[in-house]
Amino acid sequence: MEDPRVLEETLSWMRFPPEGRRGYGVNATMIDYEARGFGEIIEHQNRNILAVVQFETTTAMDRADELLSLEGLDIAMVGPADLSISLGIPGQFEHPLLISTVERLIEKCNRHGVVPGIQVRSAAMARAWVDRGMRFVGAGGEHGLLLEKAKEAVALLRAPRP
Repeated sequence: MEDPRVLEETLSWMRFPPEGRRGYGVNATMIDYEARGFGEIIEHQNRNILAVVQFETTTAMDRADELLSLEGLDIAMVGPADLSISLGIPGQFEHPLLISTVERLIEKCNRHGVVPGIQVRSAAMARAWVDRGMRFVGAGGEHGLLLEKAKEAVALLRAPRP
């Protein structure tokens, strides 16, 4: 999301009036599976929105202060793979340019009261980013976790018996 006007409009569609522009296509059982009135549902839904926006390009990073200043943005989530491509260093997740670019975003997030986040491929990478100040961190996906466990099982089965 690189255009602040588009992001601002997008964020407005996530909340009900008067905070936003979302339409009321919900049912009365949206809070603890109990029937509730419109006002209570609207207040509950608006209070429980989590707006996560991905920052994956050099343009988004260059315009970060402008984007992060928008009302209703909760988390700025870095996509390091796409960002590394945009920076001209595809897949180089430990490259100083990628690290410094993301660290600058963390600083800007903290100044704007937005939680910095990142999605990485392993627990070790996640730990490194937590240590650098990330507060919303995804550590791999189910396919990577399954592959890791499968490799452990194969290694165990191939290991010589005592």
